[in-house]
Amino acid sequence: TVAEQHAFLDCAKAFDFRAVRDLVAKDTTYVNVRPGGRWSALHHACEHGRSKLARQLLEGGCGPDAQASCGAHVSAFGICTGAVARRPDSALCVPSRPR
Repeated sequence: TVAEQHAFLDCAKAFDFRAVRDLVAKDTTYVNVRPGGRWSALHHACEHGRSKLARQLLEGGCGPDAQASCGAHVSAFGICTGAVARRPDSALCVPSRPR
């Protein structure tokens, strides 16, 4: 439901990345949810330098080109490491400072 999608993204926004991983493990459709144009879990993972979680989301089918309604594009977050697994035709994050 939309309420469950919001709850999932609330976990990502609150840095509860364990809950994010657990919910994705139960239902992979969560990887691309963005109700109301919110930031995706991938946005939050990149914002907080969680390259391992970003890799897991991408491997789970997350779209690497997500853009929120505010215009924030995942590729704008230069704090993910270059080690993030990504599809060859897409850029996710630019190497920058480690977290």
